[in-house]
Amino acid sequence: MLGRFGHKAGNATVLEQTADAFAGDIGISNPLHPHGWGECTEAQADCRAAIHGADPEQGGFEIDEVGLDLVTF
Repeated sequence: MLGRFGHKAGNATVLEQTADAFAGDIGISNPLHPHGWGECTEAQADCRAAIHGADPEQGGFEIDEVGLDLVTF
């Protein structure tokens, strides 16, 4: 799908843009980006191994689908 949102119009929906911003900008895991390390590369092992705030009550993410939908709204 053609993108309309984001710095380079790389996301087709506001939901995708929001999820990408959470993951890439501040490293918050969410249903679309389940890893809590944000934009850390494979070469940055310490970054990927760092503690993140995954919450079992939110499906193992730092923000669950409901929270992501609220921010998107």
